[in-house]
Amino acid sequence: MKVLIFSGGTGSIALQTGFAGIYRGLIDVQILTNCYDNGKSTGAVRQVFDGKILGPSDLRKNQTTQYRLKQNFNETILKFLEKRFDCQIDEAYDFCIGEVNLLNYEKAISTEQQVVLIRAVKEFFKQPKSKQITYHDFSLSNIVYAGLAALNGNSLSAAGKFMEDVLGLPADSVILNDDKEISFADTTEV
Repeated sequence: MKVLIFSGGTGSIALQTGFAGIYRGLIDVQILTNCYDNGKSTGAVRQVFDGKILGPSDLRKNQTTQYRLKQNFNETILKFLEKRFDCQIDEAYDFCIGEVNLLNYEKAISTEQQVVLIRAVKEFFKQPKSKQITYHDFSLSNIVYAGLAALNGNSLSAAGKFMEDVLGLPADSVILNDDKEISFADTTEV
């Protein structure tokens, strides 16, 4: 049986966990989410890219939940996905690169995946506005997802597909209802 859950970032965690506990292996759960969140580090990440990407946290939270519910998840990857950090602007880049390298050092990801994740971090930090935000209670993986989106024409869907591969999730386990930013001008009649 297939089940589709309409959700934001954390609203479906109890449903996903419940379905997995009761029907493990008997149902295929997909999450349909929008990514218009603009809070905490998600809002800062969107500012860095001038609103050209959607907010990565809803996608990240749902993929993290799907990953956690797998029988054989890797604790190092789970910690990476959930890591929040505080540091000075001039330390943020080195911290993020170090965390990606740690994933490869602990054999949680392949060298090829490490290279792409490092490119994503570099893409984020090459944006001028990345030097103007505060890295307080900041989601490390929001930086990675945003950088992946930017490397793929600002497509958060493409970032999600890459992360599905990293996490070993089924294709389209979390899908977006849209993949482009909607501005106020798009929603008003002329």
